[in-house]
Formats: sequence, structure tokens, C-alpha cells
Amino acid sequence: MSKQKDKTKETDSVILLLVEGETEVYFYKLLIKNIRDINNAPFSCEIEYKNIKGIGKYTNDALRRFDDVKRKYPHRHIEVILCYDTDVFELSKKPPVDMKALAKVLFGAGAHEIIHVKAKSSIEDWFILDWYGVLKHLRLNKRTKRPAGKGKQVLKNAFLKANRVYVKGGKNEGFIDSLNIETIRREICKNIQPLCHRLGIDCNDICKEMKT
Repeated sequence: MSKQKDKTKETDSVILLLVEGETEVYFYKLLIKNIRDINNAPFSCEIEYKNIKGIGKYTNDALRRFDDVKRKYPHRHIEVILCYDTDVFELSKKPPVDMKALAKVLFGAGAHEIIHVKAKSSIEDWFILDWYGVLKHLRLNKRTKRPAGKGKQVLKNAFLKANRVYVKGGKNEGFIDSLNIETIRREICKNIQPLCHRLGIDCNDICKEMKT
């Protein structure tokens, strides 16, 4: 019955999201679930989430994760979405990762397409867009004002106020679940537009206020 169907299935695309930590893995899973729920239809691709554990050995780790997925799906096109913070590139005269060189390596390994999703300056700047969710997680007074500054420092200070420690890229149990993904998504539409387009989503359907 299904020889033709199996062949078609084998040639479907696989999207590989490479992110910098466990917190990011869980955030992107919830973000994509939110997008899927609004779209009210399944995506026509598999999605793999891989943690490359920071920026330190980005190229080697990215290639290793790509090879893992390639072995899992040997007959499918694999499209890589690189999800990363921009601060390490903005603050350094010599960025820790040469993204053009990385793209060349991944294409050489068999990547079908490479897409960039950039969190400016860091994904923590996205998290604090739902400041009420941060306060709820930390059980701080909901009238606590969000201090000025970049997301990472704001979160570190907030966690300290609650006698806790925010670990960049760590599991940070329960934190992402406390955030309103819908609220955050509406504020980061431009940042995640490449992801939405690849998932076949019309941005006007997901973020009414944004033009495609």
C-alpha cells in the first residue's frame, strides 16, 4: 500500500533548531507549539531541538548535532535554524563564531538550508517582556518594577531578590512555564519571522499587527 507514501515521507524536510541551552530548548518548544495552535494545523516537517550548550565550541557542536540528525533521517532534507543571542557579536571586535564559515561547514556536511533567528541582545530580553510572569515565578510582589538594563542582568537581579540564582542556559525549573508565550511572541514577531516563514506560516495570521 504505502511504498509511494513511505518514499514521500522520507523526502520530507527536517528542521533542526540549534539553541544555546536547556532553557532555550524548552522556550522554543513552547513558542512553536503556540504558533502551531494558532495555525490550527500540523506542520509538514519534523522538528528536532538540539542544545549546543553555549557559544564556546559552537561550530564543532553544531556540526556534531547536525550529523546526529542526519544519521536519524538519512533520506531527508535537513534545514538548520541557528538560534542565538546577538550580544556576543555586538560587543566583541572578533566574534566568537564566524557564521559564514559555519554555514559553509554545514552546507558541506549536507545541510539543505540555513536560517538565522537572532535574539537581540539576548533571549533573556525576550523573557522579561512578560515581567509579570517573571515576578509570578519568583513569587515577588507584582508591583515590583522592572529595572532598566539588559535582559540577562535584569533577570539575575530579579532572581537574587528572590534568593535564587539565574543560570544562563540552565534548566531553571518552572521558569519558562510561568511566562506568557503569547505575550512574548507578539513582541518578537520580527525576530522570529524567518522561523514562521519556514514553517509555512503567514505572519499576518500569527501577528496581526505585522506586515509580511
